[in-house]
Amino acid sequence: MAVQVDPEWWNSGFWNGRPISESLRRRDVTAVFRFLHARGVSYGRIAALVGVSSNRAAEIAKGVRQVTAYEVLERIADGLNIPRPAMGLGRDEDAVVPVDLGRVAVEGGADRSLAGVGTSVEVSDLVRLRLGLDEALAASSVAPPQLELIEESASEHMRVYPSASPQVMLSFLAADCREVQMLSQRRQPAAVQSRLSGVAALLATMCADALMRLGDVAEARRWYGTAIHAADDSGEPRFRVLVRAQAAMLPYYFGDPTQTVALADAALAVTLRSPRFRGAVVT
Repeated sequence: MAVQVDPEWWNSGFWNGRPISESLRRRDVTAVFRFLHARGVSYGRIAALVGVSSNRAAEIAKGVRQVTAYEVLERIADGLNIPRPAMGLGRDEDAVVPVDLGRVAVEGGADRSLAGVGTSVEVSDLVRLRLGLDEALAASSVAPPQLELIEESASEHMRVYPSASPQVMLSFLAADCREVQMLSQRRQPAAVQSRLSGVAALLATMCADALMRLGDVAEARRWYGTAIHAADDSGEPRFRVLVRAQAAMLPYYFGDPTQTVALADAALAVTLRSPRFRGAVVT
């Protein structure tokens, strides 16, 4: 029987000689996962509770992957029965509130107008606003190691895909799809978004093929559409060719052969426009 997470652990538990509540305040998810694992909660169980893959949960516990995205922190708190205030989630200071124009309290008690415009603002409000802006900008980008791990995970899925059952693959792919979706919903630099879209194209292609193997033709067709959209968004010719070539298999087996020819022609057209193209095909 799987070990259940006891909410009381977060109040009375200790990790490395310190209250686990300190790790929660620091949003140290690595310590939280290690704390749970030491109490018999497997990484697989943790992963299921918070909606990530087992490999990803293990990476977080090893400190290879850091969790900074607010949405993921919320999911972890909810999945592990951690009170949100214990991790500083959902409090007023987590939100960027419009600054109330007023007077600036400067050292010595004097008041001073900012920029000579006749209005002033509390220095403490400006500090909070600046910190909130810094946090928003930091949260909008994906750290290079995190992006590399996402890409490595997709590559690993491609490696094991031919020998794994479609049901098993769909469960693994779903966790990565959720993470890429979450990251893509926030503002990202163009180069980062291009790489995320490339990963999304690979994941969606594998989901579509798994559904095709399970006989769910309608849903497979929709996933191939998503894969093509993501590949085009990435701007990478190799992804654009890969997903169209793979999508051509669906009408070949379950539909109109003329659609297969159309998709094959579309893939070929990309290669003709990209002489330096070097592609790969999911098998």
